[in-house]
Amino acid sequence: EQTNLNSYQHYNNDRHVHHRHNKRQWVAILLSCPLFYWFCLLGLHRFYLGYNLQGYLQLFAFLIGSAALLVALIMLLFSNAGIGIYILGGIGYFLILGAIVWETIDFFRICFGDLKPKYGDYYRPNRNRYR
Repeated sequence: EQTNLNSYQHYNNDRHVHHRHNKRQWVAILLSCPLFYWFCLLGLHRFYLGYNLQGYLQLFAFLIGSAALLVALIMLLFSNAGIGIYILGGIGYFLILGAIVWETIDFFRICFGDLKPKYGDYYRPNRNRYR
């Protein structure tokens, strides 16, 4: 038995489990589910799983794409339509589309267990503890 454990570690049977391994797969699926449009496109599932850089990239792709599309739409409604407006709208459209495709791939990867938390596997209670 191990007796020299620090406050951030514990042992479950004979397998070392770090304190950050308590991520649940069903929570990640809900955060990445396309039915919850804002959660998934904001990259909250990436933050939950510990992939902060990818979470920020997904968040910024969606926010910058939305802002570019909104500015292009407002400029199109209130001024003469120049080529720059269409380019700005196209950039916004492709950023949002890229975030949607990325999110959809993440959703299926989480469902099939391919996208796991950064610091290990999903938390699974040990049901065979007393065998």
